[in-house]
Amino acid sequence: MVKVGLRGIALGTLVLLFAARGIAAEDGSDVSEEAKRAFEQGLDLLRAEKWAQAEIAFRHSFDLVQRPSTLYDLAFVVYMQGRPRECMTLLEGMSRIPEPNDPKYQDYAAALMRRARSDLSAIRLLVTPPDAAVRIDGEVPSGSGAARSLEVLPGRHEAEISARGYATKKVELETRAGTELEREIALDPLSKPALPEAERAPAHGSGLLTATPWIIAGTGGALLVAGVVTGIVAKNADDEFQRKCPTDRNCDPSLASTKDRASSFARATDVLLISGGALAVGGLTFHFVAPDFGKSKSGQTAMVTLSGWL
Repeated sequence: MVKVGLRGIALGTLVLLFAARGIAAEDGSDVSEEAKRAFEQGLDLLRAEKWAQAEIAFRHSFDLVQRPSTLYDLAFVVYMQGRPRECMTLLEGMSRIPEPNDPKYQDYAAALMRRARSDLSAIRLLVTPPDAAVRIDGEVPSGSGAARSLEVLPGRHEAEISARGYATKKVELETRAGTELEREIALDPLSKPALPEAERAPAHGSGLLTATPWIIAGTGGALLVAGVVTGIVAKNADDEFQRKCPTDRNCDPSLASTKDRASSFARATDVLLISGGALAVGGLTFHFVAPDFGKSKSGQTAMVTLSGWL
């Protein structure tokens, strides 16, 4: 904390001494003895430039008896400790004290207020969206809507801007005494907000529609392979029967089972090849039709048609 000398402010030592004499000379009938002693102790500490001890004494005196003169001296020693914002707050409180305010203290307070404000800097933020929450060094600035402002000590500060549905942003700011820094800050919307479970559910149905054509086609392919196998078995059985009974007349009764086996496998082959071919063609057809069904409300019709194929 930088120590500011008494000669470094507009009021000067002479003004303070006038203030001190004014208070000390007042009739103490309305002031408790303890408050008066604390006030006089504060004056002695002020002259010795012991600002922290003087602050304690003036606060004690003001807690006992609220007088504008005491509050002014308290504001002065607070300012001398490098706390201009708190000094300004104390000076603003002088007008709220019921006791009549001596005009000379009003002049003192106005001069000290100007000095304290010149030591500060102002930050003004224009935020988007306008309902965003804003904090500067953890403090909520004044204002509503897009414009927010806060008086701060010169130096580096951090502003945090946040809003629902937007990415929080932190901005480093540096200010100088007696100046106002204005900055426009726009938050970036979150790119992909999470969807509710009910909205994600159709995606599972879409995956089913995508896989179903290949399941159908695969089943058809398997039936075609089985049909080829049974066809080979049927042909072998028929060849064996034709070899042993070329005329198909007066054949050995023992060949009846061979002939029946050839007929059975032949019929099975026909069923497998027809069914497998239908499923394979249907699956490929459904592969091209399914996306259109998935994008419309006719998906149920597609499933009914599929059940007919199966």
